[in-house]
Amino acid sequence: MLNTAKNTTETIYEYNEYGKMSKKTVIETCDNDNTEIETGIELESTFGMSPLEIFLTATTGALVGNLLYRVIRKD
Repeated sequence: MLNTAKNTTETIYEYNEYGKMSKKTVIETCDNDNTEIETGIELESTFGMSPLEIFLTATTGALVGNLLYRVIRKD
């Protein structure tokens, strides 16, 4: 038997005052039995980093990791 139910999907994007996406909500509706499934992704706590900040953070992490390794190793 063929499934003739129609599924509709609605995606809602919310933006913060800086123009960056802060929330994404997906609503899927099945017309066959009138059920709705809502899934949302909250992005409020995210913050953007420039490529320089990412590079400096990675460099600092590598340096600290290297120093800890040398201290713990004790050859």
